[in-house]
Amino acid sequence: MNCQQCLQNVDAYIEKRLPENKIAEVKKHLEVCSACSELVFFGEIAEKVITEEKALNVNPYLSVRVMTQINISKLSEKGYKSIGSFTGILRPFLVAASITVAVFLGIIGGNNYQPKSSSNDIPEEMVYINDANLESLDLLINE
Repeated sequence: MNCQQCLQNVDAYIEKRLPENKIAEVKKHLEVCSACSELVFFGEIAEKVITEEKALNVNPYLSVRVMTQINISKLSEKGYKSIGSFTGILRPFLVAASITVAVFLGIIGGNNYQPKSSSNDIPEEMVYINDANLESLDLLINE
């Protein structure tokens, strides 16, 4: 087998579609010819890469994202402005403002709270008691 005949059968040899007698001829030629064996080596590597590419999981949302970006670019060409960068600036400001308003309303609500029982229900004597000046019970216990 010469190089031209081998090159005609290289793809079938790599994909293992050759009959047994042709496989033997191609192997015999590859042992002798370094150029053809190098070609077969790179062909096998390419076949492995293609097989692995086919096995990759495809992201089902990739086409949606690409089409969305295409539509956004078309809209921007027509003069429509994207609000994406504006919301990037506006969102943190709105979050901070809403937290500030919530704290402010909480303080106002807490200051306006009036318990049901007022301090008028406490006897007058209890108001004047200072717990810090009371004697400890330990002093009153006889040892």
